Parts: sequence; structure tokens; C-alpha cells
Amino acid sequence: MNYIISIWIIVLSFSAQVHGANSERPISLKIENLSHWRNSWKVSAIQQSLGAVLKPRRKYPRSMESLKEIKQYNSLFQQPFVLLETEANEFGGFFALIVFQNHPKVFRLWIYEVDRNIFELRMMTPLQVKLNKTIMRELDDKRIIPFWVRSSF
Repeated sequence: MNYIISIWIIVLSFSAQVHGANSERPISLKIENLSHWRNSWKVSAIQQSLGAVLKPRRKYPRSMESLKEIKQYNSLFQQPFVLLETEANEFGGFFALIVFQNHPKVFRLWIYEVDRNIFELRMMTPLQVKLNKTIMRELDDKRIIPFWVRSSF
């Protein structure tokens, strides 16, 4: 059977949230999109950022308040994730939409470059979208398996 898995998730873009607009855009999970993201430097930045929460760096201390909010997701950071989409952040760094394996939520991350090639997770928010059982099964498809990556720690 020759087909491409496609999942459409409606998300609010960051700029729409900041400006109070209610703009929606579809996010597609297609093999060609996954290939693009899997080979991008942004996946490495996310891996490094998640790993730094699990094993903090001495040289780059975090705000204790934001770290406390993020640490509630520690158990997820050890799970593989798939990068779905990124968007530049006007305050620096980028936003990323990811889904963790066997977890029915899409998360928005803010990844910030604190030093040359040193990245930090500044924010992590679950979106209201919950992935249904059909989508969760599609994420387990053998063609998707090579695109799951783990945080580095």
C-alpha cells in the first residue's frame, strides 16, 4: 500500500495569541515534513534543552520559577519525541510543537540560545488539542519510527 500518513492538528500560532487574534493554521505530519525536521539543527537544540532540564548545567543557571513549571514534565523528557513544526520567537530563539511517544498531547516549547550552540528550554505548554486513539496508532506506524528522537543528557 502506497500512502502518506497525514495528521492535521489545528493550533493557535504564537503571534495570534500575543495580539489577541484567533488565527488557526493546520500542522501536517507527513513523511517529507518529518524528514526535514529530523535533519534540522532545531531537533538537536530541543534534545539539548530537554536534557539540560534533567541534568542542569552549572554555567547556565535557570530561573527557579520557570524551572519548577517545566519540571512537572520531567517524566516525558526521557520519552522519544517528534518535532512537528517550528516558528521564530520575536524575543529570541524559536517555538516548537512536539509530541512525545505514547502521550496524547501536543506541547509548545520555547527554545532559547543562551550562548553559541547552547540551548535552554524557557517554556513548555501543553496545547488544548488531545490526540485521539487513531492518531496515536498512526504515530506508531513503522514509517514514523525513524523520526522519533530522544533528549540528550
